[in-house]
Amino acid sequence: MAQQALDVWERRLATRPHDPAAISGLAAALLAANRPHDAAALLAPRCDQHPTLLRPLARALLRSGQRGPAIGALLMAEARTPDDPALPSELADALLTDGNPQAALPYARTAWHTDPSPDNAATLSCILLDLGQQHEALAITDAALARHRRAPVLWTNRSVALEGLDRMNEAIAAARTALKLAPASAFARHHLATALLADGQLTPEAWRLYEGRLALDGVRPLPQSRRWHPGMPAGTVLLHAEQGLGDTIQFVRYAPLVAALSNRVILAVQPALVRLLRGTPGVDAVIPAGSLLPPFDTVAPLLSLPGLFGTTLDNIPPPLPYAGIPPHQAPAESLRVGLAWAGSAGFVADAKRSLPEHLLPNLTGLPGIALFALQLGAAPRPDMTDLMQGVHDMAGTAAIIAGLDLVISVDTAVAHLAATMGKPTWLLSRHRGCWRWLRTRADTPWYPTLRIFRQHQPNDWTTVLDQVRTELQRLA
Repeated sequence: MAQQALDVWERRLATRPHDPAAISGLAAALLAANRPHDAAALLAPRCDQHPTLLRPLARALLRSGQRGPAIGALLMAEARTPDDPALPSELADALLTDGNPQAALPYARTAWHTDPSPDNAATLSCILLDLGQQHEALAITDAALARHRRAPVLWTNRSVALEGLDRMNEAIAAARTALKLAPASAFARHHLATALLADGQLTPEAWRLYEGRLALDGVRPLPQSRRWHPGMPAGTVLLHAEQGLGDTIQFVRYAPLVAALSNRVILAVQPALVRLLRGTPGVDAVIPAGSLLPPFDTVAPLLSLPGLFGTTLDNIPPPLPYAGIPPHQAPAESLRVGLAWAGSAGFVADAKRSLPEHLLPNLTGLPGIALFALQLGAAPRPDMTDLMQGVHDMAGTAAIIAGLDLVISVDTAVAHLAATMGKPTWLLSRHRGCWRWLRTRADTPWYPTLRIFRQHQPNDWTTVLDQVRTELQRLA
């Protein structure tokens, strides 16, 4: 069908080479055939003569991953065809996708007031949630739900807003409604799962729903094989990393449990973790994910293991000690404190979980505190000692952490590594942080030595850092 449509529009454009309808028709057919670069190449040189083609050009650029040029095309369209009613909605979507919710907000408001559709309500509420404005986001979703009761995305956004307001029972009820309306939605399953888990409901239902994460857009594919479960005959099991470095460090603790039920366990992890995780109890081989795999019988994603073993708050396995970590250094005059202030930029919520660098002086200059940077790739700072020069993987980071008295970290792999090693670890958690840290606790059953300092208002790092500074002064 796609090729037939292409043939039709190519013939029409051959007879009407300057017809904007024929140009946009062929561009749409190219997009339907998953050829966004060809669509953009067709449209770009014709936009000066036909400004109405700027919006289709923006769609083609977005599909080909060129967000900046796409936004530029939409802004040109705004200047040349300001009365186009679809422009505010498309600009809001593009700016939000580009990680600029503040710039997207006025366009989303215009789109919502012009056309109070479920899509426009969803975009506006997403932007408001991104900006930490839960009350207004809830008001928008409620107003839209008064007209569109069966729009799953609105129930999901309502759930997120309620969760941000610590109204967890209502948030979970709204998430259940979203899933009931869209039972095939991996996103709805995943959202309900994380709401339940964040509420401390580590139940079979929550873990079953959490499998929805594997069908989300952008999730790296796992090797095709039978899925392992504890009742299977003994064989060779491939345990496979699937998310970030911290996730792998946290959930590799289940490897010995798998090994007790298998003949052989192979662990495929991110290259930065291979050296660290060699010697994991029960694991026969540790290989880089993406490399050529040795023969295996079944595969298990690491984050599926808590559900497979019926994990509750009361039976979480302890973290695994790492082999080859040097012993603690002798006591020093100053408290040796390591600081990691940013996570991977590839994480969707990195801007929220990472500390703005202009706030780092809030933790520096304290008498009796020797501050060490644990931030790989960061520019040297005059107010702390950089220990990460020459470090290339997490084993190197672990060797440095072994010589520290305390690690302070945002929600990234360094926090998991330090806490797994048994180091006193202070986690700086964003508002509505990851489900694994639950909602209100200052401790966590996952790591006995980890303490959580939470934002109680979105984006309020200053209060968190004031609390940390006070605690550091007490310790020093």
